[in-house]
Amino acid sequence: MNGNTSLNKIDIKMETIEINLINNKKFRASEIVADLKSISETLYFPLKMVGFWDSHLNIHLCPQLERREKCNHELNQNDPEYISYEETIQRDKKAVLCVYFLHAKIKIYLR
Repeated sequence: MNGNTSLNKIDIKMETIEINLINNKKFRASEIVADLKSISETLYFPLKMVGFWDSHLNIHLCPQLERREKCNHELNQNDPEYISYEETIQRDKKAVLCVYFLHAKIKIYLR
């Protein structure tokens, strides 16, 4: 580790896989987080879900709220206390893969 490396900085970029399920008039793909979790864990076994971000409902599994701390992910990006969810989920939960379901606007983070 060199002298310029910060403990809070993530040096390895998380991989992102985009999955786009196209709905037709008769059938519609699930947008339920539990279903998308199962799909992600099946496709990328042995990885397991460590977080999610639902852009449609604006909800997420927050490591900071789990510790009863203030959630900094929804602050304005210009706020000095803002930190991206992806940076937090990589640092705190060691996520290595983001599976983005475009049809549902949901990201599932795996470790």
